[in-house]
Amino acid sequence: MTTTMTITLLIITAASIALNVFQLMERKGEKKELNRLVADGALLEQEHKKLTAVYENEKLHKEWAIGRIKDQQAVIEQLKMNIVPRAKKPYPRKEARND
Repeated sequence: MTTTMTITLLIITAASIALNVFQLMERKGEKKELNRLVADGALLEQEHKKLTAVYENEKLHKEWAIGRIKDQQAVIEQLKMNIVPRAKKPYPRKEARND
């Protein structure tokens, strides 16, 4: 009976050790995958920051361009309003003196 119990305990111990080794290998694989995902996430975050900066720059440029166009339009309107056909004033005639 003790031999049977010893063999049973040895089998259970070997199975337990095998499962622990299997879990350790799984954990190492998961750790590698997690590190890869973290690195990929960091790269995506950097790319997101770059794209956000480019987008913000384009947005500011668009607003600037619209403001510039509005200013030019206002100048054009002012010039249109100030252009009034004026009659040319005749210049006084210079008379030649023959003294």
